[in-house]
Amino acid sequence: MATEVNEAGYQDLRDYVMDNWSYIEFRDDMGEVVQVDNKDRLLIGTDLNFAWTTANTDQELKVEGTIAGSNVLNGAEVTIAESALYKVDTAGDELHSDTDTAFVFGDNDDELQVTHSIELPQLTQ
Repeated sequence: MATEVNEAGYQDLRDYVMDNWSYIEFRDDMGEVVQVDNKDRLLIGTDLNFAWTTANTDQELKVEGTIAGSNVLNGAEVTIAESALYKVDTAGDELHSDTDTAFVFGDNDDELQVTHSIELPQLTQ
């Protein structure tokens, strides 16, 4: 008979996610990868200003950051509609995706505040 993971197990899962899901990728409304700063994936905690912004005990883990039009534009409008998390910077399996309202960059001064959220059960305090 299967049983639910206990509190220590959920804590271990949250710690693992925040320590190992290190890359975030962005996609347009057709599912195609959008390069940000000429990269397919950004390293969380290093590239631009993307970072885990929640405590590892929170039910909802968040990666947040800001993308400017100057980070994505190469002469044509660019749309970002989805983000995905990975353990590696190339290839590898998608571990989680988060879809939001599509944002169209048309100017270098445009900015998109990105919040990629993952829900894991919260510990009882």
